[in-house]
Formats: sequence, structure tokens, C-alpha cells
Amino acid sequence: MKYICADCGQEHEDWPALVFQAPDPYLALSPEEKEQAELTKEICCIDDKEGTHWYLRGVLTQYVYDACQYLDYGVWVSLSEESMKDYYEHYEDKEYKTTYFGWLVTNLPNYPPNTSFALPTNVEVDNSKGIPTILPHQKGDSIFIKDFYDGISTEEALRRIDALLNV
Repeated sequence: MKYICADCGQEHEDWPALVFQAPDPYLALSPEEKEQAELTKEICCIDDKEGTHWYLRGVLTQYVYDACQYLDYGVWVSLSEESMKDYYEHYEDKEYKTTYFGWLVTNLPNYPPNTSFALPTNVEVDNSKGIPTILPHQKGDSIFIKDFYDGISTEEALRRIDALLNV
């Protein structure tokens, strides 16, 4: 599949990572509220009357069972303030590895609304590899959880890629 990369502008033939530019709670903010929030390529912070909410982007990799291939998503998880402080504190330490608990805060394409949202995850940080890895917990009856652990077809992977590239 050929596509033009949004980051480098070059044509590629492999599958693109399906990257979400912001966590869903940020997307729900008014323009005025967005001005008060902080959003980078990998971190988001939202202050509201309920407190401060921290979000981190990571990679969730879904197996494509009939292609021996993987489809990567750049998704967002919410983290506790304590976890976020730890992440900041060790950001430059290339030897640092840890796991945080987080909640998935990205609605993924081709799933009914909220079936991939607010699911418990492990956020695995290995600074020698770069961006954190997101692993949903196995418990739960979400179709997304089933697909994550059983895999999806090539046809379904291509449908998801097409849905995001042609928005």
C-alpha cells in the first residue's frame, strides 16, 4: 500500500502507523479550553475544575493474523500525576524501564463508540526504544480486547488504514 507520510512528506509502501494527534478528551475541548491546555506530539495536559489530567502517547501494535504483519496505532492513555512525574524525571535516561497503569483514551476506527475507550492498559516504558508500548489488559468483554489478542484480518487492517487516511 503506497501512501504519503504526513511527517516526512515522502511516499512509503509499508503500512502507515495510525497516529492520533491528540487524546479524545482534548478533542472535546472548546477552542478557549484548548488554549489553556498543553499538547505536544507525545504529551497532553489539561487543567479543569476537576484537576489536572495527564495524557501520554504510545504505540499499540495489533497483530494481523493472515499476513504475519502488525498494524501500529499511535494512541493516547491517561496517566496519574505520579506516573507522569516519574516519566518526566527519567525521560533522558536511556537505560530506564518501567510499567505504568493507564486508561486508553482514544476511540479507534471501526469499533462502536466507546468500545476501545477507557480500557485499562499497561504502559511499558523502555527509553532505549523510544515511544512507550501500550498493552490492553486481557480482562473484559470488549470486541477491541478480543481483536487485540486474537488479531485482525488484512482486509480489516486495510479498512482501518483507509478510514484514517481518507478522513
